Amino acid sequence: MKTKIKRFGIEIEGEFSDELSDQLNDLNIGKFVTDGSIRECEEGTHNKDYLHSLEFVTEPLIYKDSTDTKDLKGMFQLLDKYYKEGNFHFNDTMGMHIHFSFIPILPSELWSIEFVEYFEKQLKKTYKNLYEQRIQGDYCRKIKNEREIGWGHDRYKEINFRPAYSKHRTIEFRIFPADTPKKMESYLWFTERKINSFIRRENTILSKSFEFEVAGKRKITRVQKVEVDNRQNIKEEKAEVNKPPYSRSQANRIIII
Repeated sequence: MKTKIKRFGIEIEGEFSDELSDQLNDLNIGKFVTDGSIRECEEGTHNKDYLHSLEFVTEPLIYKDSTDTKDLKGMFQLLDKYYKEGNFHFNDTMGMHIHFSFIPILPSELWSIEFVEYFEKQLKKTYKNLYEQRIQGDYCRKIKNEREIGWGHDRYKEINFRPAYSKHRTIEFRIFPADTPKKMESYLWFTERKINSFIRRENTILSKSFEFEVAGKRKITRVQKVEVDNRQNIKEEKAEVNKPPYSRSQANRIIII
């Protein structure tokens, strides 16, 4: 089956003013949750004393559906406006996490060390120092081998595979920091482009020596060095490569399959 992105969602950790929180809630595109892993910004780093350390979690967004494009664009515009006014702030304990779900649910091309290495290479090329700075932390550690993809239960990796799949049926990209709203928007579309670039490759040789459960019911064993032929993908997706429209689904959780 040809791999396609189905839905995606965003989590943004930061310090939000009450007014910004109200504005984001009015967009009806997501909700705020508490996160004990983030630290408050130190006194003197900004001039506001009524910012609250929170995480804003979008609802699932349907890929390539333009119905609610305005809402997500409005989210980034609001964040940018309030950031410039000092009403949105962040520090190095805060991150931006991006979830993608796929058809099929377990995309063979992406559950591979080859994809991880490809994504790392593209990240270093586009955002020179970001990768090295983020990989030093405790919440987005480097993936070292195939086993960590297939059997790893630690979600605090640069790309979160099995734990994200078990909870949301997604792949979660954790490498990005909370940043200026314009940069965070660029991180989202960078990730989308690199996923599509990888799955549109005509032929990809993947190392699949690991075994993992599917929905806790059965196991799939991948043989070593599987050739994935994606030539059929190119014609159908070429016309839409540069189109970023998306829409909000009616679900309440961050991501569903």
